[in-house]
Amino acid sequence: RDLHSFPTRRSSDLAINLTKSMRLVKHEEKKGEAWSPVEIQAFWNAWNDGERFVGYILLMCYTGMMPGELRNVRGNMIDYEAHEIRGAGIKTEVRRDSPIILCDKIVPVLQELMSDSLVLWPFGKHWFYDKYYMTLKKIGVRKLPPYSCRHTMATLVVNETSPLVAQKIMRHSQVTTTQRYVHPSSDTLLDAVNKL
Repeated sequence: RDLHSFPTRRSSDLAINLTKSMRLVKHEEKKGEAWSPVEIQAFWNAWNDGERFVGYILLMCYTGMMPGELRNVRGNMIDYEAHEIRGAGIKTEVRRDSPIILCDKIVPVLQELMSDSLVLWPFGKHWFYDKYYMTLKKIGVRKLPPYSCRHTMATLVVNETSPLVAQKIMRHSQVTTTQRYVHPSSDTLLDAVNKL
């Protein structure tokens, strides 16, 4: 049919005010949480007791990696001498282009996890989440989502250095993003003021 053959309506027929029937939901930004020092120690204890999956949790806590980045890591991306993983970043250009920095403490964990594989995470996506939550329950720590590991990393780094250093390590394009990830404990705040 020709465009001109459709029935036309007057503008007054279409002027309906729908705002009275709309309901706006208040947007509440999710507040992330970091693992406490006691919980981090529980992860290390479980790792030392042979709980292999905890290595992935520790790796995320000490590198700021996300589960999707774990799945991207291949052996040829890891430079143990330079203490970095290149090419595994996801989500943003900055994360894709920036190396994931490996602290000395986490290198042996990564080497163990890579010892019998060419890929860091050789399993399916859903299996990761199932195993993650089962492991938290087994160890007896809070049921926080995997993204809490990134919050933990930012908090650990800021406690030792500065927000600008944390921004680079977290692979954020803006320091304001990093600031949302930092959750200083009461003890950290007290230590800070006691240094005055």
